[in-house]
Amino acid sequence: MERESSDTPILFIIYNRPYFTKKVFECIKKFKPKMLFIAADGPSSNRPKDPQNCMETRNIALNVDWACNIQTLFLPENVGCGSAVSGAINWFFSRVDRGIILEDDCMPHPEFFQFCDFFLNKHKNDREIMMISGSNFQPSSTQGNHFAYLSRIPHIWGWATWRRAWQKYDFNLNELPATLLSRKWTFFHQDKEICYYWFKIFIQCWLRKIDTWDYQWVFAIMKNKGLCISPGINLMKNIGINENSTHTKGGFSPNIPDEFYIQKWKLTAEKEVSEQPKFDNYTLNKILNAKFQNNKNIFSRMRKKIKRRIDVISKIKMIKKNDL
Repeated sequence: MERESSDTPILFIIYNRPYFTKKVFECIKKFKPKMLFIAADGPSSNRPKDPQNCMETRNIALNVDWACNIQTLFLPENVGCGSAVSGAINWFFSRVDRGIILEDDCMPHPEFFQFCDFFLNKHKNDREIMMISGSNFQPSSTQGNHFAYLSRIPHIWGWATWRRAWQKYDFNLNELPATLLSRKWTFFHQDKEICYYWFKIFIQCWLRKIDTWDYQWVFAIMKNKGLCISPGINLMKNIGINENSTHTKGGFSPNIPDEFYIQKWKLTAEKEVSEQPKFDNYTLNKILNAKFQNNKNIFSRMRKKIKRRIDVISKIKMIKKNDL
């Protein structure tokens, strides 16, 4: 029996990889969203094949053969990963109040869409819940015991959220310096050592040493004490991890279980959703490889660097004001 179209909008973020885009788009076709938003960064002047690859990639994502409202945001020139992706999500939530976000290398199992649908509706007014993820990085021995669990760590390889949550996002991390210098940063997590790990990354983003958008989303969730819903089993495969990857060279992506295991999970998993600190600890130690013991000194040096940067900016503003 043919599947009916879904009311949940999807944002499909693409760039210059036709092969990966085609595989992920085939998954979207099976879901048949009634609203499909397609966003693409423009071709880079440093890549001679980019114009052709970008055009081919866009044509693949436009090959819609079901009743669908399509909206596009195709940038004429390359603005980079951070600005392109965050801008696409801003554009998406200026038009819808909830939705699923997929990048061109995140291939979901069909159950991922149903999982997001269910929790987007169930928690639409729950301010504490800020995100729904399709990834589960836990060992196979613990996967499947829960239908879903609450996490403090966002996984952005296929996810969903609401406009109300994304409104807390700030690409420039304008509140980071004041938060850090006021020493109120400890509310991000009960473990101070974990704070040191995250803030080292946040500061790198604030100083524009990393061209990305997702750590800013982690900051928004942690700052607002938000929770993320993750599935009891992994429903997402990152097919783009290789030596040519921009940010995840040689990284790890768990496999999606076979169909028998997925159906068993749906029928027998514990339906009560609760926090599982051991799962977050596993992610921090085994997946993110957070080496907490060395972070305190790094954190202290970074605080001093931010304070110096703020002092310089303040002096420049004062000079400009006096000149006027």
